[in-house]
Amino acid sequence: MATGEVRVLQWNIWYKENIRDVLGYLKSMPGGTPQVLCLQELTDDYAPQSYLNTWQYLADGLGYFMHVDTVPVIGLQENWTQAVAIFSMYKMTHTYATKIHTPQDPLSPHDQYRSYAEATIATAYGEFTVGTAHNSVADPFAATTEKQREIANIERHVRDRRRYSFQGDINAGYGSAMVTMLDRNLQHAGPDWHVPSWPTKIDPTEAMSQPYLDRRLDVSYVSHDVDVISAEAVVTPVSDHSQLVTDIKFSDKP
Repeated sequence: MATGEVRVLQWNIWYKENIRDVLGYLKSMPGGTPQVLCLQELTDDYAPQSYLNTWQYLADGLGYFMHVDTVPVIGLQENWTQAVAIFSMYKMTHTYATKIHTPQDPLSPHDQYRSYAEATIATAYGEFTVGTAHNSVADPFAATTEKQREIANIERHVRDRRRYSFQGDINAGYGSAMVTMLDRNLQHAGPDWHVPSWPTKIDPTEAMSQPYLDRRLDVSYVSHDVDVISAEAVVTPVSDHSQLVTDIKFSDKP
């Protein structure tokens, strides 16, 4: 990376994936661990995981600052906690989080609690803010009242931003109301929409010889005053989502 650039990672790490493998991959990434990480599907008190609190495990293992927002996962057999999180090698000067969806039927996998989190980060090149979300798993093209409300809740936080990036698993694709809203407020960092990001595999123990990739659910956006140097989707042996790796540079002075 050139001087003045910041590398941001978007990655749904998959709650089923062994968190030790997630940490190992983050620490061995080509070029080093990105300075800023936006992750989804971290867990606490999820019995199959090797560590109960996966976001604390990652923060300790990386030596990064973190900001986390949690939501309950309510099931017929067990209850546990899922989270979105922002990790940064730089100090965070401000953090914020809010719920973007409250379910009417939390037992349904298509109607779960969802949240948005953001952190202002003091990089060596001035402060910038990154936000992340994990949107509801519902028909991404269905203009339901609940879906429109969720999108509106996110738009309040991405509108009129400077030195800002939105990273997330939006569970929606090109042409959806969610993408239309993001395009209205921010610039798409990439990669091109024809590049899929999910699913790379169906089972955590599965080999990666033949990814099933057929959908683009993960996104990287920046405000119009941020320069995008590069953006790529990286298929990894860890998680059922590809990583989105974006290198950005600030065109203005803080």
